[in-house]
Amino acid sequence: MKKIITLLSISFLAFLGMARVCLSADIDMTITPATVEISAFYNGTSAIIKGRIPANAEAVVRVSGTGEELHLMKKGKVGGFLWMNTGDVTLENAPNVYMVYTPKEITDLDNSPARRLSIPALKDRITVSPASEDKDFIVGEFIKLKEKYALYTVNDETVKYGAVSNGTKTFRVKVTIPPRMKQGIYKIDLGIVQDGKLTGIISKELKVKLIGFPAQLSKLAFGKPLTHGIMAVLVAIAAGLLMGVIFRGKGGAH
Repeated sequence: MKKIITLLSISFLAFLGMARVCLSADIDMTITPATVEISAFYNGTSAIIKGRIPANAEAVVRVSGTGEELHLMKKGKVGGFLWMNTGDVTLENAPNVYMVYTPKEITDLDNSPARRLSIPALKDRITVSPASEDKDFIVGEFIKLKEKYALYTVNDETVKYGAVSNGTKTFRVKVTIPPRMKQGIYKIDLGIVQDGKLTGIISKELKVKLIGFPAQLSKLAFGKPLTHGIMAVLVAIAAGLLMGVIFRGKGGAH
């Protein structure tokens, strides 16, 4: 009897595994390019995310960076009229980049089944210390700062669908890689909204790396900080001398 139960259990688990494979076969995602290279004249670029989802589903794409620990100075009025630093605030698990792309079918991401992919949902993810601080206010101001530099964005009606075939449809979205997006590994999440629920998320990586002169400069800065400092001083002196020669040729500065 034990052998029969064991055999049935194995068969059931195998069936569940096959079911997962069949489900995932309806969903795929590719990133082009999978690696973004930052050269000396880099000023931002874009990547194409495309793939396939079930025909009755919606796709939400999220680009997010690693969670960072940030130490910020808190400012306030002292004596009723002087603005001064009044303390330190630490934010943990705050992504350095957070960009969301939605189709036109999802008109209110914050109140949709895919809310966990939205920017307001970051308030549940980011921790603030000391605990006595007003978390909602601090995280809200932090998000506004990130939005100002286009590192936190929500891009409505940017996920486009193709034709339906064999119960699936294709999707495509062009995501922005801003100049302030630094070297590192970023996660691309594809959220599947189906039957009023977020039924699953698949993820892939996007790599951003320095090449050429920026790469050598970064290597020098972290590997040989003293040499990097001396070079920075020499470059500043050379630039000053060059400006002096230019202005002298024009009759001097006024």
